[in-house]
Amino acid sequence: MEQAAQSFAQLPQADPAAALPSLAAAFGNIGAQLAGLGRYQDALAPTEQSVAIVRRLTQADPGPHLAELARALHGYALVRAMGEIDLENARAAIEESAAIYQPLAERLPAAFDSDLRAVQSTQAVIHDALSRTAARWSVRKRSGRIRVAFHAAMASSDSGKRLNREDHV
Repeated sequence: MEQAAQSFAQLPQADPAAALPSLAAAFGNIGAQLAGLGRYQDALAPTEQSVAIVRRLTQADPGPHLAELARALHGYALVRAMGEIDLENARAAIEESAAIYQPLAERLPAAFDSDLRAVQSTQAVIHDALSRTAARWSVRKRSGRIRVAFHAAMASSDSGKRLNREDHV
């Protein structure tokens, strides 16, 4: 798959403007395929490439590329959410995607409503993953305090003081 992406990446040399949307879509598809195989780390670079290309296209001419940017951002965020990698950037990307899709879905619901719902679903997954991460940090922090108290109690008991469990919980 990586070799195909490298070969495809050379196509823009002939007609860069015409090839870039296809190149961005190809990178997005490669990222999705790798993520589908559970190769989340390998999927990061292609999704980043997809977003970078479409972002450049959107800056030059937003009209025809705005929905493509939202789609690329969604893929970027989804890969990170699935692998629980770089969740803060995943959240930023999915929020940007939702901000793009919201007005598009309001104007053209038949075309973009399902995309917006998919983005909102991914938002929920990312927020849930971030909550779990925060909960894990909270447990680790609490565990660290308990460990410190335990070691302090052990040191105290070594110096002849009696260890009272209720004092250290």
